[in-house]
Amino acid sequence: MMSLNRYRLRHKVKTGHRGARRAARLLEKPDSLISTILIGNNLINNLAAALATVLAIRLYGDNAVVPASILLTLVFLIFAEIIPKTIAAYKSEMVAYTVSHILLPLRSLLFPVIWLDHHQNIGDPLRKIQEGNPKPGIFIFRSYIHFGVLFGFSEGWFSLRICMSLSLP
Repeated sequence: MMSLNRYRLRHKVKTGHRGARRAARLLEKPDSLISTILIGNNLINNLAAALATVLAIRLYGDNAVVPASILLTLVFLIFAEIIPKTIAAYKSEMVAYTVSHILLPLRSLLFPVIWLDHHQNIGDPLRKIQEGNPKPGIFIFRSYIHFGVLFGFSEGWFSLRICMSLSLP
């Protein structure tokens, strides 16, 4: 979604493409978009882990919890991380227009949580780095910077050279 060509997106919006309009609405507030994706992923992952644990215990007993967790991790890694991101890398427009069907209503549904994050300063340390306008006395943990750089690298915002030059642990 973040790698969409903005000029092409704007052109598609002007020509009336519904998926492009939805994607453009999502991209108007990138912080809300990222929060929606992260919260949605966490909800699904936790729900799936709880369900896998209950099923493993009911079907195979207590000894099946660890193998079920390992299996679920592999399934998520392949089907929720590697394959979708590979497809999105090659077909970013198609994926963006398709997932906007889900993300736009999900953003509305998660509005209270996103509002808390954005207005009650839960995500303040990373936001201050992005804005480049930290208030005096705000302490930013090194791990927050590390996370921000790694996330930026994974999303293609930073090159490997920049990440290596920061020499973060």
